[in-house]
Amino acid sequence: MSHVSSHALLPNQPSWRASTGRTRVSPPAAKKRAGIGLRFVQFFWLASLVLIPLYIAPEGKPQPADLMLAGTSALVFILYLCSVASFRLEPSLRLTAFSLSAFIGYVVLNNIAWAAVLVRLDFVFAAAFYLFNFSVALGFLLLYQRCGKGILHLTTFAVVIAVIWQLLYCRFFAGGVRPSGTFNNPNQLGYFAVLCGSVLACSIDLFRSKILRVMLWGVLGLSGWIALISLSRGGVYAFALLGLALLYRYRVQGVVLLPALLCVAVSVVDVGELMQSRLAETKDEEGHTRGYERIWMFPQYLPVGAGEGGYKRVWTPGVGKHEIHSSWGTLAFSYGLPGIVLFAFFAWRFIKVGGMDTVLFLLPTSAYSLTHNGLRFRMFWILLMFVYCASEYRRQQRARLISAAR
Repeated sequence: MSHVSSHALLPNQPSWRASTGRTRVSPPAAKKRAGIGLRFVQFFWLASLVLIPLYIAPEGKPQPADLMLAGTSALVFILYLCSVASFRLEPSLRLTAFSLSAFIGYVVLNNIAWAAVLVRLDFVFAAAFYLFNFSVALGFLLLYQRCGKGILHLTTFAVVIAVIWQLLYCRFFAGGVRPSGTFNNPNQLGYFAVLCGSVLACSIDLFRSKILRVMLWGVLGLSGWIALISLSRGGVYAFALLGLALLYRYRVQGVVLLPALLCVAVSVVDVGELMQSRLAETKDEEGHTRGYERIWMFPQYLPVGAGEGGYKRVWTPGVGKHEIHSSWGTLAFSYGLPGIVLFAFFAWRFIKVGGMDTVLFLLPTSAYSLTHNGLRFRMFWILLMFVYCASEYRRQQRARLISAAR
């Protein structure tokens, strides 16, 4: 596939076809079809992210955006397979994809094994969720390999649109003291705000235009507005951490813009007293109510993990026969020591490429995950890949500048 400027390929970045080591010149008609196919993929990716807050089906069922993301991922893989003889990622992305596939592979095998032992389908559904999220994450990596910074810009604009239309819905159509927006509950709305805010925070310096940067700061403030009106304690605390990360990362811009945006948000929305009372709520033994006690009450599952399902066998007073309300708790109890080690390897890849930026932009969602299980939330995996690809882009840009200076 030839290099097309509208696709914003990175300098010296080989196209999908180049990974075989031989350049095969396609007929003009084939090139045209491939270009049209890529534009379809970009359009569906944009539409999928814009619709990601729209929940129509009950919780745990596929939503409209899931169907579109499935179609988008399928198109990406078809285009990739039609463009190369060897299915290989760029070397800089390959190890990350391998570390993620190793973790997801263990998650799937663990759940399938427990499904066979206990003869329960809930383990199979859990495995399916992770496989789907893996396909979305891998599709993002392939799109980044092909489109470079262009897919980062496209994702940012999709998040901007999603935040704005969700905010308008909450303002004019959502009722109640704690609006859920178009989600199934307010905590999902708060988590959505944190994830979108993290994507926007990571994308600010990817744009040269000062006008676009100011716009991103503005939409970032609107994300904080959504977190506030959701009255999600985890969401508000996580967004406060994001604010601190922004002050550290962008310094002058953050000092000037972030406090002003938050003041405007608080003054526009009359949630001061509600938020104060909500944050003042205390729950005795918070770890007990989140299900952490399951880890030390059933230590026999730590060597390999108990899988995600069949919770009657691990009933606890805090959460009963339900899942642990924590991503970190779920990771430790459901997937044991192998899951922790494989996820740590995956996280190490992020930190190795992105350094402090990775820690800063993923700190808010990591904090939120202490009290909520967000591993199945689609936007979480998109945020992970976005932060990684943005860090990889910055690393390549720094390498180019150092090379040009020699």
